[in-house]
Amino acid sequence: MGNKVLISLFSSIPLWNAPEWFTDKLRYSFPDHEFMISSGKKDYLEKIRSADTLLCWKVRKDEIKDNIKRLIFCQSGLPDGFQRESHPGIEIISFPGINAQSVAEHAITLLLLLKKRVLQFQDENDMWETKIGIVPETIKGSTVCLLGAGHAASTAALILKQMGAIIIGTKRSAGPIAGFDRIYHSSDIYDALKKSDSVISFLPLNPTTRRCIGEKELFSIKKGGVFINVSRGEILNESALLKALDGHLSSAALDVFQMEPQPTDSPMLSHPRIVTTPHMAGTYASFWEDLYKELSEIL
Repeated sequence: MGNKVLISLFSSIPLWNAPEWFTDKLRYSFPDHEFMISSGKKDYLEKIRSADTLLCWKVRKDEIKDNIKRLIFCQSGLPDGFQRESHPGIEIISFPGINAQSVAEHAITLLLLLKKRVLQFQDENDMWETKIGIVPETIKGSTVCLLGAGHAASTAALILKQMGAIIIGTKRSAGPIAGFDRIYHSSDIYDALKKSDSVISFLPLNPTTRRCIGEKELFSIKKGGVFINVSRGEILNESALLKALDGHLSSAALDVFQMEPQPTDSPMLSHPRIVTTPHMAGTYASFWEDLYKELSEIL
């Protein structure tokens, strides 16, 4: 028998629980491996003691024992706060770009909702009367700044470029990237923001990006611009966003928040110029098929 693989992919959200066919297909394709399934915390803590490989969304440092030789995070990157260097001798794998198309599409959907003023018609009794005061905008000719230039941002850049937008971005190491008209070094973020009609955050969460979008950054965006966050809630100072929406930014869209789920009395949920979605940018129907293909390359 080969490696003992613990599949610890369970969640309160049904889509993020490993479907039965997924495990069955792995067992059929890799008969030399022993696959164990964990469907809850207690069961997981028992089975991890005998596993060689762990498939998971996240793991605590104190849960990783000496028997674990390989950690496979079934997502695009490492979980928030996980330090690769804290686990020498363990092979650590993730799947960059696995949901890049989904995140890019979600970001662009939110951008179009804001620019086309679609949601302003949804709660109105007379949308024909409302139309008189609404002036939609086009993406073509506008400058869109993508904070972070990883897989999802690069995918979004190529789509937005086809729509006629001018695409600029920020990255820790500046250099040309397909789809971008210009990449700014992260230290030059204000030069990028002041040119931007729309700003979309694809930033990962780490010590340098936590609360990195605050009052100074939001007020550096062109007056009347929009801000969208599809990355991590902790990169944004939400109080600063509310202040910026009071006369400077025209609107915002958030898929992620500092606290999830948001309390029902959150001003983020009730603000008339903030569109919200429940941390779903990376969610899509064929995820498990794509994950199986990725795992087939490494097991």
